[in-house]
Amino acid sequence: MALFMTLTVLGMVLWGLERNKSGKGVLVGSTDVQDRDRERLNADLIRRA
Repeated sequence: MALFMTLTVLGMVLWGLERNKSGKGVLVGSTDVQDRDRERLNADLIRRA
């Protein structure tokens, strides 16, 4: 029974990872959103230079 549960969980994790990697899943992030963290990091680096 433990082996069955382990294989089931492992299979679901691998399926989820492959689904997100393919880019067809619902949970894959949008690419048209502005990355504010990157802008803030760049501004901080410019200020320190």
